[in-house]
Amino acid sequence: MILDSKTVVLELVENTSNYLEDGKSYIDLDEEVKGCIYSKSDFVIEGLGMLEIKANYKDGIVSKDDLKINNGTITIESNDDGIRGKDSIYILNGNFIIKSQGDSFKTTNDSLDEKGFIYIKNGNFTIDSNQDGFNAIKKLIIEQGQFQITTGGGSLTKNENEKPFEGMFWNPSMDNKNNLSSISTKGLKAGTDLILESGQFKIDSFDDSIHSNGTIIILGGKFELSSSDDGIHADSEIQIKNGNIDIQKSYEGIESSQITIDGGVITVFSTDDGINVAGGKDGSSLNRPGANTFKQNSNARLIVNKGTVYVHASGDGIDVNGNAYINGGDIVVEGPTNNGNGALDYDGEFVVTGGNLMALGSSGMAQGISLNSKQYGLIAYLSKIYPKGTNIAIYDSNDQLIAKLSSTKEFSNLVYSSEKLKKEGAYVLKINDEKIESFTIQSILTQLGEKKGNKESIKRR
Repeated sequence: MILDSKTVVLELVENTSNYLEDGKSYIDLDEEVKGCIYSKSDFVIEGLGMLEIKANYKDGIVSKDDLKINNGTITIESNDDGIRGKDSIYILNGNFIIKSQGDSFKTTNDSLDEKGFIYIKNGNFTIDSNQDGFNAIKKLIIEQGQFQITTGGGSLTKNENEKPFEGMFWNPSMDNKNNLSSISTKGLKAGTDLILESGQFKIDSFDDSIHSNGTIIILGGKFELSSSDDGIHADSEIQIKNGNIDIQKSYEGIESSQITIDGGVITVFSTDDGINVAGGKDGSSLNRPGANTFKQNSNARLIVNKGTVYVHASGDGIDVNGNAYINGGDIVVEGPTNNGNGALDYDGEFVVTGGNLMALGSSGMAQGISLNSKQYGLIAYLSKIYPKGTNIAIYDSNDQLIAKLSSTKEFSNLVYSSEKLKKEGAYVLKINDEKIESFTIQSILTQLGEKKGNKESIKRR
Protein backbone atom coordinates (compact mmCIF):
# COMPACT_ATOMS: atom_id res chain seq x y z
CA MET A 1 0.00 0.00 0.00
CA ILE A 2 1.45 3.37 -1.07
CA LEU A 3 -0.09 6.34 0.74
CA ASP A 4 2.26 9.28 0.09
CA SER A 5 4.65 9.58 -2.84
CA LYS A 6 4.96 11.56 -6.05
CA THR A 7 5.55 8.51 -8.27
CA VAL A 8 6.14 4.87 -7.43
CA VAL A 9 7.86 2.44 -9.82
CA LEU A 10 7.48 -1.32 -9.48
CA GLU A 11 10.15 -3.11 -11.54
CA LEU A 12 9.50 -6.66 -12.68
CA VAL A 13 13.01 -8.01 -13.09
CA GLU A 14 13.49 -10.22 -16.13
CA ASN A 15 13.33 -13.98 -15.45
CA THR A 16 11.63 -13.48 -12.08
CA SER A 17 8.18 -14.63 -10.93
CA ASN A 18 6.38 -12.61 -8.26
CA TYR A 19 3.19 -13.55 -6.41
CA LEU A 20 0.87 -11.44 -4.26
CA GLU A 21 -2.37 -12.46 -2.51
CA ASP A 22 -4.51 -10.57 -0.05
CA GLY A 23 -7.14 -11.64 2.46
CA LYS A 24 -10.88 -11.67 2.03
CA SER A 25 -11.30 -8.61 4.28
CA TYR A 26 -9.20 -5.60 5.39
CA ILE A 27 -9.06 -4.53 9.04
CA ASP A 28 -8.33 -0.99 10.30
CA LEU A 29 -7.61 0.37 6.83
CA ASP A 30 -8.99 3.37 4.98
CA GLU A 31 -12.34 2.39 3.47
CA GLU A 32 -11.18 3.32 -0.05
CA VAL A 33 -8.30 0.83 0.05
CA LYS A 34 -9.66 -1.96 -2.12
CA GLY A 35 -6.66 -3.31 -3.99
CA CYS A 36 -4.08 -6.02 -3.45
CA ILE A 37 -1.66 -3.42 -4.81
CA TYR A 38 -2.90 0.05 -3.87
CA SER A 39 -1.33 3.45 -4.53
CA LYS A 40 -2.62 6.95 -3.82
CA SER A 41 0.08 8.28 -6.15
CA ASP A 42 1.06 7.84 -9.78
CA PHE A 43 2.09 4.22 -10.21
CA VAL A 44 4.40 2.69 -12.84
CA ILE A 45 4.97 -1.00 -13.56
CA GLU A 46 7.84 -1.88 -15.87
CA GLY A 47 10.23 -4.68 -16.69
CA LEU A 48 10.15 -8.10 -18.33
CA GLY A 49 9.36 -10.21 -15.28
CA MET A 50 6.13 -11.90 -14.19
CA LEU A 51 3.59 -10.77 -11.61
CA GLU A 52 0.70 -12.92 -10.42
CA ILE A 53 -2.01 -11.46 -8.20
CA LYS A 54 -4.90 -13.15 -6.43
CA ALA A 55 -7.21 -10.42 -5.12
CA ASN A 56 -9.58 -12.07 -2.66
CA TYR A 57 -11.03 -8.84 -1.27
CA LYS A 58 -11.67 -6.49 -4.20
CA ASP A 59 -9.35 -5.21 -6.97
CA GLY A 60 -6.02 -6.48 -8.20
CA ILE A 61 -4.10 -3.24 -8.92
CA VAL A 62 -5.37 0.24 -7.99
CA SER A 63 -3.90 3.70 -8.58
CA LYS A 64 -5.80 6.74 -7.35
CA ASP A 65 -3.84 8.82 -9.90
CA ASP A 66 -2.28 7.72 -13.22
CA LEU A 67 -1.30 4.11 -13.85
CA LYS A 68 1.35 3.28 -16.45
CA ILE A 69 2.45 -0.22 -17.48
CA ASN A 70 5.37 -0.93 -19.79
CA ASN A 71 6.00 -4.63 -20.48
CA GLY A 72 5.85 -7.53 -18.07
CA THR A 73 3.50 -10.48 -17.80
CA ILE A 74 0.66 -9.74 -15.38
CA THR A 75 -1.86 -12.37 -14.30
CA ILE A 76 -4.77 -11.31 -12.08
CA GLU A 77 -7.70 -13.13 -10.54
CA SER A 78 -9.86 -10.60 -8.70
CA ASN A 79 -13.07 -10.53 -6.71
CA ASP A 80 -13.90 -7.17 -8.28
CA ASP A 81 -11.95 -5.09 -10.83
CA GLY A 82 -8.68 -6.35 -12.26
CA ILE A 83 -6.77 -3.10 -12.91
CA ARG A 84 -8.20 0.29 -11.91
CA GLY A 85 -6.61 3.68 -12.49
CA LYS A 86 -8.73 6.57 -11.30
CA ASP A 87 -7.19 9.21 -13.57
CA SER A 88 -5.85 7.04 -16.41
CA ILE A 89 -4.43 3.72 -17.55
CA TYR A 90 -1.55 3.93 -20.03
CA ILE A 91 -0.20 0.64 -21.44
CA LEU A 92 2.80 0.57 -23.77
CA ASN A 93 3.25 -3.19 -23.97
CA GLY A 94 2.97 -6.39 -21.96
CA ASN A 95 1.04 -9.62 -21.52
CA PHE A 96 -2.17 -9.54 -19.48
CA ILE A 97 -4.26 -12.49 -18.30
CA ILE A 98 -7.17 -11.27 -16.18
CA LYS A 99 -10.17 -13.02 -14.70
CA SER A 100 -12.34 -10.53 -12.81
CA GLN A 101 -15.73 -10.50 -11.13
CA GLY A 102 -16.01 -6.78 -11.91
CA ASP A 103 -14.39 -4.90 -14.82
CA SER A 104 -10.97 -6.04 -15.99
CA PHE A 105 -9.65 -2.52 -16.82
CA LYS A 106 -11.36 0.61 -15.48
CA THR A 107 -10.95 4.38 -15.06
CA THR A 108 -13.31 6.50 -12.94
CA ASN A 109 -12.33 10.21 -13.00
CA ASP A 110 -15.02 12.05 -14.94
CA SER A 111 -14.45 15.47 -13.33
CA LEU A 112 -11.52 16.55 -15.56
CA ASP A 113 -11.59 16.55 -19.36
CA GLU A 114 -8.02 15.29 -19.73
CA LYS A 115 -8.50 12.41 -17.26
CA GLY A 116 -10.50 9.20 -17.17
CA PHE A 117 -8.92 7.66 -20.29
CA ILE A 118 -7.45 4.28 -21.18
CA TYR A 119 -4.67 4.35 -23.78
CA ILE A 120 -3.14 1.14 -25.16
CA LYS A 121 -0.20 1.25 -27.57
CA ASN A 122 0.40 -2.52 -27.79
CA GLY A 123 0.15 -5.75 -25.81
CA ASN A 124 -1.50 -9.15 -25.54
CA PHE A 125 -4.73 -9.35 -23.54
CA THR A 126 -6.70 -12.41 -22.46
CA ILE A 127 -9.74 -11.21 -20.52
CA ASP A 128 -12.54 -13.11 -18.78
CA SER A 129 -14.67 -10.51 -17.06
CA ASN A 130 -17.95 -10.86 -15.24
CA GLN A 131 -18.69 -7.25 -16.18
CA ASP A 132 -16.97 -4.96 -18.71
CA GLY A 133 -13.67 -5.93 -20.25
CA PHE A 134 -12.37 -2.36 -20.74
CA ASN A 135 -14.38 0.45 -19.13
CA ALA A 136 -13.01 3.96 -19.70
CA ILE A 137 -15.22 6.61 -18.17
CA LYS A 138 -13.92 9.02 -20.83
CA LYS A 139 -11.80 7.98 -23.84
CA LEU A 140 -10.63 4.53 -24.83
CA ILE A 141 -7.86 4.59 -27.45
CA ILE A 142 -6.16 1.47 -28.80
CA GLU A 143 -3.33 1.76 -31.33
CA GLN A 144 -2.34 -1.90 -31.60
CA GLY A 145 -2.48 -5.20 -29.74
CA GLN A 146 -4.10 -8.61 -29.57
CA PHE A 147 -7.29 -8.96 -27.54
CA GLN A 148 -9.32 -12.00 -26.57
CA ILE A 149 -12.20 -10.83 -24.40
CA THR A 150 -15.13 -12.68 -22.81
CA THR A 151 -17.67 -10.75 -20.71
CA GLY A 152 -20.69 -11.84 -18.70
CA GLY A 153 -20.15 -15.48 -19.61
CA GLY A 154 -20.22 -14.70 -23.34
CA SER A 155 -22.97 -14.26 -25.91
CA LEU A 156 -26.14 -16.31 -25.84
CA THR A 157 -27.21 -15.78 -29.44
CA LYS A 158 -26.33 -18.90 -31.43
CA ASN A 159 -27.90 -18.56 -34.87
CA GLU A 160 -30.69 -16.82 -36.77
CA ASN A 161 -33.20 -19.61 -36.12
CA GLU A 162 -32.83 -19.58 -32.36
CA LYS A 163 -34.99 -17.28 -30.27
CA PRO A 164 -32.21 -15.78 -28.17
CA PHE A 165 -33.96 -14.04 -25.28
CA GLU A 166 -37.05 -14.71 -23.21
CA GLY A 167 -38.19 -12.79 -20.14
CA MET A 168 -35.55 -11.88 -17.58
CA PHE A 169 -31.86 -12.27 -18.27
CA TRP A 170 -29.29 -13.94 -16.14
CA ASN A 171 -25.54 -14.03 -16.29
CA PRO A 172 -24.67 -17.68 -16.94
CA SER A 173 -21.49 -17.27 -14.88
CA MET A 174 -23.40 -16.21 -11.75
CA ASP A 175 -24.66 -19.00 -9.51
CA ASN A 176 -27.15 -16.72 -7.76
CA LYS A 177 -28.62 -15.55 -11.11
CA ASN A 178 -28.72 -11.83 -10.41
CA ASN A 179 -30.87 -9.74 -12.73
CA LEU A 180 -28.59 -8.37 -15.45
CA SER A 181 -30.81 -5.49 -16.58
CA SER A 182 -28.56 -2.98 -14.73
CA ILE A 183 -25.20 -4.76 -15.08
CA SER A 184 -22.88 -3.72 -17.89
CA THR A 185 -21.10 -6.63 -19.57
CA LYS A 186 -19.55 -4.95 -22.61
CA GLY A 187 -16.27 -5.86 -24.29
CA LEU A 188 -14.80 -2.42 -25.06
CA LYS A 189 -16.62 0.52 -23.47
CA ALA A 190 -16.00 4.29 -23.48
CA GLY A 191 -17.92 7.12 -21.91
CA THR A 192 -17.13 9.65 -24.64
CA ASP A 193 -14.88 8.51 -27.52
CA LEU A 194 -13.65 5.08 -28.56
CA ILE A 195 -10.87 5.05 -31.18
CA LEU A 196 -9.45 1.82 -32.60
CA GLU A 197 -6.48 2.34 -34.91
CA SER A 198 -5.44 -1.27 -35.45
CA GLY A 199 -5.10 -4.61 -33.65
CA GLN A 200 -6.77 -8.01 -33.52
CA PHE A 201 -9.93 -8.35 -31.46
CA LYS A 202 -11.89 -11.48 -30.63
CA ILE A 203 -14.76 -10.49 -28.35
CA ASP A 204 -17.51 -12.74 -26.99
CA SER A 205 -19.75 -10.49 -24.89
CA PHE A 206 -23.10 -10.79 -23.15
CA ASP A 207 -23.76 -7.08 -23.80
CA ASP A 208 -22.38 -4.91 -26.66
CA SER A 209 -19.00 -6.06 -27.95
CA ILE A 210 -17.84 -2.50 -28.77
CA HIS A 211 -19.71 0.39 -27.12
CA SER A 212 -19.46 4.15 -26.61
CA ASN A 213 -21.84 6.63 -25.02
CA GLY A 214 -20.47 9.10 -27.58
CA THR A 215 -18.59 8.21 -30.77
CA ILE A 216 -16.70 5.23 -32.20
CA ILE A 217 -13.98 5.58 -34.84
CA ILE A 218 -12.50 2.43 -36.39
CA LEU A 219 -9.43 3.12 -38.52
CA GLY A 220 -8.34 -0.48 -39.05
CA GLY A 221 -7.87 -3.84 -37.41
CA LYS A 222 -9.37 -7.30 -37.49
CA PHE A 223 -12.51 -7.98 -35.45
CA GLU A 224 -14.41 -11.17 -34.61
CA LEU A 225 -17.42 -10.14 -32.54
CA SER A 226 -20.16 -12.20 -30.87
CA SER A 227 -22.77 -10.50 -28.70
CA SER A 228 -26.16 -11.11 -27.14
CA ASP A 229 -26.89 -7.44 -27.86
CA ASP A 230 -25.12 -5.15 -30.37
CA GLY A 231 -21.90 -5.97 -32.13
CA ILE A 232 -20.97 -2.26 -32.33
CA HIS A 233 -23.03 0.52 -30.67
CA ALA A 234 -22.47 4.25 -30.22
CA ASP A 235 -25.06 6.68 -28.90
CA SER A 236 -23.93 9.51 -31.20
CA GLU A 237 -21.87 8.34 -34.19
CA ILE A 238 -19.91 5.46 -35.70
CA GLN A 239 -17.21 6.04 -38.34
CA ILE A 240 -15.63 3.02 -40.01
CA LYS A 241 -12.62 3.99 -42.13
CA ASN A 242 -11.06 0.58 -42.66
CA GLY A 243 -10.59 -2.85 -41.15
CA ASN A 244 -12.01 -6.35 -41.36
CA ILE A 245 -15.12 -6.49 -39.16
CA ASP A 246 -16.83 -9.86 -38.74
CA ILE A 247 -19.90 -9.67 -36.47
CA GLN A 248 -20.59 -13.37 -36.18
CA LYS A 249 -23.48 -13.22 -33.71
CA SER A 250 -25.58 -10.27 -32.52
CA TYR A 251 -29.08 -9.12 -31.71
CA GLU A 252 -28.40 -6.00 -33.79
CA GLY A 253 -25.12 -5.72 -35.67
CA ILE A 254 -24.14 -2.03 -35.94
CA GLU A 255 -26.23 0.67 -34.26
CA SER A 256 -25.94 4.44 -33.84
CA SER A 257 -27.65 7.74 -34.60
CA GLN A 258 -25.20 8.33 -37.46
CA ILE A 259 -23.13 5.71 -39.26
CA THR A 260 -20.51 6.49 -41.91
CA ILE A 261 -18.65 3.74 -43.77
CA ASP A 262 -15.57 4.88 -45.70
CA GLY A 263 -13.93 1.52 -46.30
CA GLY A 264 -13.18 -1.90 -44.93
CA VAL A 265 -14.83 -5.30 -45.18
CA ILE A 266 -17.87 -5.66 -42.93
CA THR A 267 -19.93 -8.80 -42.32
CA VAL A 268 -22.97 -8.75 -40.02
CA PHE A 269 -25.11 -11.63 -38.75
CA SER A 270 -28.03 -10.53 -36.56
CA THR A 271 -31.24 -11.93 -35.12
CA ASP A 272 -32.87 -8.50 -35.50
CA ASP A 273 -31.66 -5.51 -37.55
CA GLY A 274 -28.29 -5.80 -39.24
CA ILE A 275 -27.50 -2.07 -39.46
CA ASN A 276 -29.76 0.16 -37.36
CA VAL A 277 -29.55 3.95 -37.69
CA ALA A 278 -31.71 5.75 -35.17
CA GLY A 279 -31.70 8.42 -32.49
CA GLY A 280 -31.48 7.99 -28.75
CA LYS A 281 -29.29 6.69 -25.98
CA ASP A 282 -28.37 3.26 -24.75
CA GLY A 283 -30.77 2.07 -22.08
CA SER A 284 -31.94 -1.20 -20.61
CA SER A 285 -34.97 -3.40 -21.00
CA LEU A 286 -36.38 -6.67 -19.78
CA ASN A 287 -36.67 -7.78 -23.40
CA ARG A 288 -32.93 -8.22 -23.82
CA PRO A 289 -29.73 -7.13 -22.04
CA GLY A 290 -28.63 -3.58 -22.74
CA ALA A 291 -31.51 -2.93 -25.13
CA ASN A 292 -31.32 0.48 -26.80
CA THR A 293 -34.27 2.87 -26.68
CA PHE A 294 -34.19 4.65 -30.04
CA LYS A 295 -36.83 6.91 -31.54
CA GLN A 296 -37.36 8.20 -35.06
CA ASN A 297 -34.97 11.05 -35.74
CA SER A 298 -34.74 13.15 -38.90
CA ASN A 299 -31.04 13.73 -38.15
CA ALA A 300 -30.30 10.01 -38.19
CA ARG A 301 -28.36 9.04 -41.29
CA LEU A 302 -26.37 6.28 -42.93
CA ILE A 303 -23.58 7.20 -45.35
CA VAL A 304 -21.65 4.59 -47.33
CA ASN A 305 -18.83 5.97 -49.48
CA LYS A 306 -16.82 2.82 -50.13
CA GLY A 307 -16.07 -0.59 -48.68
CA THR A 308 -17.67 -4.02 -48.79
CA VAL A 309 -20.72 -4.69 -46.63
CA TYR A 310 -22.61 -7.97 -46.22
CA VAL A 311 -25.67 -8.18 -43.94
CA HIS A 312 -27.50 -11.37 -42.95
CA ALA A 313 -30.43 -10.30 -40.76
CA SER A 314 -33.61 -11.85 -39.40
CA GLY A 315 -35.08 -8.38 -38.80
CA ASP A 316 -34.59 -5.41 -41.11
CA GLY A 317 -31.36 -5.70 -43.07
CA ILE A 318 -30.65 -1.96 -43.12
CA ASP A 319 -33.01 0.03 -40.89
CA VAL A 320 -32.68 3.83 -41.08
CA ASN A 321 -34.97 5.98 -38.94
CA GLY A 322 -33.92 8.92 -41.08
CA ASN A 323 -32.01 9.11 -44.38
CA ALA A 324 -29.50 6.90 -46.18
CA TYR A 325 -26.94 8.04 -48.76
CA ILE A 326 -25.11 5.36 -50.73
CA ASN A 327 -22.27 6.97 -52.70
CA GLY A 328 -20.14 3.90 -53.36
CA GLY A 329 -19.10 0.50 -52.12
CA ASP A 330 -20.45 -3.01 -52.59
CA ILE A 331 -23.46 -3.86 -50.43
CA VAL A 332 -25.30 -7.17 -50.19
CA VAL A 333 -28.24 -7.55 -47.82
CA GLU A 334 -30.02 -10.80 -47.10
CA GLY A 335 -32.88 -9.68 -44.94
CA PRO A 336 -36.01 -11.06 -43.31
CA THR A 337 -38.10 -14.02 -44.37
CA ASN A 338 -41.22 -12.66 -42.61
CA ASN A 339 -43.36 -9.88 -44.08
CA GLY A 340 -43.12 -7.72 -40.95
CA ASN A 341 -39.63 -6.51 -41.87
CA GLY A 342 -37.73 -5.48 -44.98
CA ALA A 343 -34.25 -5.88 -46.40
CA LEU A 344 -34.26 -2.06 -46.66
CA ASP A 345 -36.36 -0.05 -44.20
CA TYR A 346 -36.14 3.74 -44.06
CA ASP A 347 -38.33 6.62 -42.88
CA GLY A 348 -36.86 9.46 -44.95
CA GLU A 349 -34.99 8.81 -48.19
CA PHE A 350 -32.61 6.17 -49.51
CA VAL A 351 -30.52 8.01 -52.07
CA VAL A 352 -28.09 6.04 -54.23
CA THR A 353 -25.49 7.91 -56.28
CA GLY A 354 -22.90 5.15 -56.75
CA GLY A 355 -21.78 1.68 -55.77
CA ASN A 356 -23.45 -1.71 -56.13
CA LEU A 357 -26.45 -2.72 -54.03
CA MET A 358 -28.26 -6.07 -53.95
CA ALA A 359 -30.92 -6.66 -51.28
CA LEU A 360 -33.05 -9.80 -50.85
CA GLY A 361 -35.89 -10.37 -48.44
CA SER A 362 -39.61 -10.73 -47.93
CA SER A 363 -42.08 -8.63 -49.93
CA GLY A 364 -44.54 -7.40 -47.30
CA MET A 365 -42.51 -4.36 -46.17
CA ALA A 366 -40.05 -4.16 -49.07
CA GLN A 367 -38.72 -0.75 -50.13
CA GLY A 368 -36.58 0.19 -53.13
CA ILE A 369 -34.24 3.13 -53.57
CA SER A 370 -35.60 6.69 -53.47
CA LEU A 371 -36.79 8.35 -56.69
CA ASN A 372 -34.37 11.25 -56.15
CA SER A 373 -31.41 8.88 -56.49
CA LYS A 374 -28.85 9.62 -59.22
CA GLN A 375 -28.24 5.94 -59.99
CA TYR A 376 -30.88 3.65 -61.48
CA GLY A 377 -32.41 0.80 -59.56
CA LEU A 378 -34.76 -2.17 -59.74
CA ILE A 379 -37.28 -3.65 -57.31
CA ALA A 380 -38.82 -7.02 -58.17
CA TYR A 381 -41.81 -8.59 -56.42
CA LEU A 382 -41.47 -12.26 -57.30
CA SER A 383 -44.25 -14.75 -57.94
CA LYS A 384 -43.14 -17.14 -55.20
CA ILE A 385 -40.79 -17.59 -52.31
CA TYR A 386 -37.45 -18.88 -53.51
CA PRO A 387 -35.40 -21.12 -51.20
CA LYS A 388 -31.84 -20.54 -50.03
CA GLY A 389 -29.29 -21.63 -52.59
CA THR A 390 -31.18 -19.87 -55.38
CA ASN A 391 -28.97 -18.37 -58.09
CA ILE A 392 -29.86 -14.84 -59.23
CA ALA A 393 -28.42 -13.24 -62.37
CA ILE A 394 -29.03 -10.05 -64.33
CA TYR A 395 -27.87 -9.74 -67.96
CA ASP A 396 -27.72 -6.78 -70.30
CA SER A 397 -28.97 -6.71 -73.91
CA ASN A 398 -25.65 -8.17 -75.10
CA ASP A 399 -26.15 -11.16 -72.82
CA GLN A 400 -23.33 -9.91 -70.60
CA LEU A 401 -23.64 -10.76 -66.92
CA ILE A 402 -23.78 -7.60 -64.81
CA ALA A 403 -24.83 -9.05 -61.43
CA LYS A 404 -25.11 -12.42 -59.72
CA LEU A 405 -25.75 -13.79 -56.25
CA SER A 406 -26.40 -17.19 -54.72
CA SER A 407 -28.80 -16.70 -51.80
CA THR A 408 -28.20 -18.14 -48.35
CA LYS A 409 -31.79 -17.43 -47.28
CA GLU A 410 -35.23 -17.69 -48.84
CA PHE A 411 -36.63 -14.51 -50.46
CA SER A 412 -39.50 -13.14 -52.52
CA ASN A 413 -38.22 -9.63 -53.21
CA LEU A 414 -35.12 -8.27 -54.87
CA VAL A 415 -33.66 -4.74 -54.94
CA TYR A 416 -30.71 -3.90 -57.17
CA SER A 417 -28.87 -0.72 -58.06
CA SER A 418 -25.66 -0.24 -60.00
CA GLU A 419 -24.02 2.13 -62.48
CA LYS A 420 -24.39 -0.76 -64.94
CA LEU A 421 -28.11 0.02 -65.17
CA LYS A 422 -28.56 2.69 -67.85
CA LYS A 423 -31.66 4.62 -68.86
CA GLU A 424 -33.45 2.96 -71.80
CA GLY A 425 -31.17 -0.05 -71.32
CA ALA A 426 -32.66 -3.52 -71.80
CA TYR A 427 -32.00 -6.27 -69.26
CA VAL A 428 -33.05 -9.80 -68.29
CA LEU A 429 -33.61 -11.17 -64.79
CA LYS A 430 -32.89 -14.88 -64.45
CA ILE A 431 -33.37 -17.14 -61.45
CA ASN A 432 -31.70 -20.55 -61.51
CA ASP A 433 -30.97 -19.93 -65.20
CA GLU A 434 -34.69 -19.49 -65.92
CA LYS A 435 -35.76 -16.22 -67.53
CA ILE A 436 -38.11 -14.42 -65.18
CA GLU A 437 -38.56 -11.09 -66.94
CA SER A 438 -37.13 -8.82 -69.60
CA PHE A 439 -37.27 -5.14 -68.64
CA THR A 440 -36.18 -1.70 -69.75
CA ILE A 441 -34.97 0.99 -67.38
CA GLN A 442 -37.40 3.85 -67.84
CA SER A 443 -37.11 5.69 -64.52
CA ILE A 444 -34.83 5.86 -61.48
CA LEU A 445 -36.68 2.92 -59.93
CA THR A 446 -38.10 0.26 -62.23
CA GLN A 447 -40.59 -2.10 -60.64
CA LEU A 448 -41.28 -5.69 -61.63
CA GLY A 449 -44.39 -7.35 -60.28
CA GLU A 450 -47.05 -6.07 -57.94
CA LYS A 451 -47.32 -6.51 -54.20
CA LYS A 452 -50.62 -8.23 -53.44
CA GLY A 453 -50.57 -9.21 -49.80
CA ASN A 454 -48.58 -12.41 -49.66
CA LYS A 455 -49.12 -13.12 -53.34
CA GLU A 456 -46.97 -11.48 -55.94
CA SER A 457 -47.13 -11.90 -59.69
CA ILE A 458 -44.50 -10.89 -62.20
CA LYS A 459 -45.87 -7.94 -64.10
CA ARG A 460 -43.80 -5.01 -65.32
CA ARG A 461 -45.26 -1.55 -65.04
